[in-house]
Amino acid sequence: MVYSDKKLEALNNILVSLNHSDTPEKILNYLLDNCIKITNATSGTIMLINNNILETKIIRGLKKETMKKLRLKIGEGVTGKVAQTGTPLLINNADEIDYYIRVKNDLKSELAVPLIIDKEIIGILSVDSNKLNAFTEEDLTLLQLISNIVAQIVKKENIIGELKNKVIQQNLLLEIARVLERPGELEDIFHNIMSILSTAITIKRGMLVLLTLENKLKIFQGYRLSEEAIMRGVYEIGEGITGKVVKNGEPISIKNIFINQEFLNRMKIRRSSKDISSFFAVPIKYKNKIGGVLSIEKNYIDDNDFRSTEETLILISSLISNKVENFEQMEKEKNMLIAKNIELKEKLGIKDNEPVLIGKK
Repeated sequence: MVYSDKKLEALNNILVSLNHSDTPEKILNYLLDNCIKITNATSGTIMLINNNILETKIIRGLKKETMKKLRLKIGEGVTGKVAQTGTPLLINNADEIDYYIRVKNDLKSELAVPLIIDKEIIGILSVDSNKLNAFTEEDLTLLQLISNIVAQIVKKENIIGELKNKVIQQNLLLEIARVLERPGELEDIFHNIMSILSTAITIKRGMLVLLTLENKLKIFQGYRLSEEAIMRGVYEIGEGITGKVVKNGEPISIKNIFINQEFLNRMKIRRSSKDISSFFAVPIKYKNKIGGVLSIEKNYIDDNDFRSTEETLILISSLISNKVENFEQMEKEKNMLIAKNIELKEKLGIKDNEPVLIGKK
């Protein structure tokens, strides 16, 4: 295909600019701006696939509040169709498309191409216009060329994010290991770990839930939780996220608790809906049993951070399992001693305010 001089010059400028070092985020913004400029579009987006849902990464010419809330399933709308098939779509009259999802009333045309890395569709690059027949086959071909560059930038950004998270994770685990080397009560250990997590990955709150002798799940210690909230935190096995973690013995991570129906909010915590809150709950295992659940809540940042946080919490859970097991054993021994003392008092007819202690000297 022979491109017009104007579009060829614009494409050349894009390729030249990529030689300058800059952050992946800035480059993606620059590429989207130029896609809009080359095609004479009025708006555009870069959307990435996250757990089979398309989420907006970069926005131009559309309301950020609307687009950030927009979550399209694969196959839904024009962008969803492209994500499903991997085939670009050139729509020059949106009114004729029954599956078109209108995010702005005056939009009449859309051009969407897939972002592909190693034969995997990772997202969609799309531009829109308020004019009929706004885009051409030439625009489509140009956008496909640019989409290859965008896909590589996204891949680079993901790699950088993963490496950064690995460094943070390693430093964090070393610090927690030092805490566990020192003698201390379980509640102190928990609060020290939460303090480390707060500094390293900015958690909002956390809790350590233990399985009681009555087979109930109760909050043993809470971080940034009120006493009232802690008192409400009682669960049956299989109930809510915490109960399901104990029942199935597998971690559960929720990207957005505001849209998850299984998240009970038993503690009645008031949260701002401005930020997306993620919840992570992992089982504490020892001797082929589940002794409790370690959980935290933090703002959702991106997929790399989400996966890294889940992985980190699983590792922390394995590190503290021995401490939780020791605590459980001490509690059992303490309860046995109390029961024996009560039994002996009853046999001797001693009143409650007259202590009789049985134990090892």
